[in-house]
Amino acid sequence: IGKTVTSAGTRSQLINGKASWTFSVPDAANITVNIKDAKGNVVYSETGQLAAGTGQFTWDGTTTTGGKAPDGTYSISVVGQNADGKNVTVSTQMNGKVSGVDFTGSEPVLLVGASRINLSDVTSVVQPSS
Repeated sequence: IGKTVTSAGTRSQLINGKASWTFSVPDAANITVNIKDAKGNVVYSETGQLAAGTGQFTWDGTTTTGGKAPDGTYSISVVGQNADGKNVTVSTQMNGKVSGVDFTGSEPVLLVGASRINLSDVTSVVQPSS
């Protein structure tokens, strides 16, 4: 509890104006990032270029219209195309701080904001920076 975990997925918690995801892209790509609220509405969109590899996308809660999104659960979608115009698969992982653990099922489940993450889906656990 209190550690930051990373697991496969698209959802993350916006807490105090910060939500983050990890991404991996096999080839350099022109990408479009869309952030959606819990109802599926796109609240933020950005385009840009990514080099091949792994990186982090952090969103400060600013919406496309310039407002501030409330804390809560948001999802990310990242689509990309390489220089030849072919689609590139961009995989995403969520990051979040563990607030509890549920042992009632067949596998421990970590509670991260409103999300429930199976322990087997966790790819890293780190001490959050202050």
